[in-house]
Amino acid sequence: MNAKFSVHRFAAVCAAALVIFTGCQKKEESAPSAPTSVTAAPALVSAEKNSFNEVTAKLDKGGNFYLYLSTEQTLSNLSSYLAAGSNLVSAMPNIPSEGRQMVDKVFRVLGVVIQESGISQISGLGMSSIAREPGLYYNKMVVHHYAGQGEGLAWSLLGKSAHPLKVLDLLPESTVLASSSDLDLPLLWTSIQHAVQSADVPDATSALEEAPAKFKAVTGLDLDATLHSLAGEYAVILTLDQHKTVTLPLGVTTVEIPSPGLCLVFKVNSDLIFDRVDQLLTGNPLLSKVDEPNLKMRTVSIPIPIPVDVRPSLARVGDYLLLASSDNMVREIVAVKSGQKKGFKSSDEFKKLSQGVSQRGQ
Repeated sequence: MNAKFSVHRFAAVCAAALVIFTGCQKKEESAPSAPTSVTAAPALVSAEKNSFNEVTAKLDKGGNFYLYLSTEQTLSNLSSYLAAGSNLVSAMPNIPSEGRQMVDKVFRVLGVVIQESGISQISGLGMSSIAREPGLYYNKMVVHHYAGQGEGLAWSLLGKSAHPLKVLDLLPESTVLASSSDLDLPLLWTSIQHAVQSADVPDATSALEEAPAKFKAVTGLDLDATLHSLAGEYAVILTLDQHKTVTLPLGVTTVEIPSPGLCLVFKVNSDLIFDRVDQLLTGNPLLSKVDEPNLKMRTVSIPIPIPVDVRPSLARVGDYLLLASSDNMVREIVAVKSGQKKGFKSSDEFKKLSQGVSQRGQ
């Protein structure tokens, strides 16, 4: 018995209806009243400063979901709340000295996190969802800070400025899922070190100090150099090729699915990671090498017969380091990037889905 499997796009559909019934009774022998003019009540203006206009200007009105939440009154006073909590705990009787010291360290670390994270500068949150067509929803989420207040880890860790989404130029036509994000790993590592040092916990500090040596012992690479070899952009690409099917056993039957492919994308500044992996794989009889002008790739064959196209491959393509499920997927990405093959970006589906959507990180 053989079951066919195909990919469909599912979307939840929400609908609500509110019906108000009104009625009136006719009074006998009453003269019709003259029409009266109605004066509109003046619009209320918030007595507290908020970022409603700034946030909602980026949201879509008239959809099935719309939300604005002002946070500046709460988050701007986080440090004060934390200090009050610390004083309250310190005033509690019968707390052992060791416990009191630990509580003080916790509050101190939280204070550092609040100060350096920048979350106290968040003035408001907004979300909206509107149907672009039946079953297809355009969702937005906005986190806002006022001009001149975008300092701290929260505003720098995931990218400091908008830039073109170059990963779109890598997507094969068979892409069913793609996600891209900025992440400043050197900044994250520095922030973790600072937070641990502020906690003044000897075991944690010692473990953190030993981390670079342990990383080098396992990988043969310097931790700081490795982190700085990464350019801060990452993506994941999942494909399902409808033109190729894979038959998988499912109990007493089988199921056919489109041939899957998976690729992790890292933007890099150098060949540091690629060269180290190449060095470690030297002499492996299952290794195959490709050294072309626009592609360097190392592929390891799996000597186990499996129905899925799996040959782990590490490739350097332009500014990107690719870790893919097969060399075929790498080849397809290279062909799309060079314009030799049609990609998802040029498909009718992408053009429809991306209408009105910026192709720059926001």
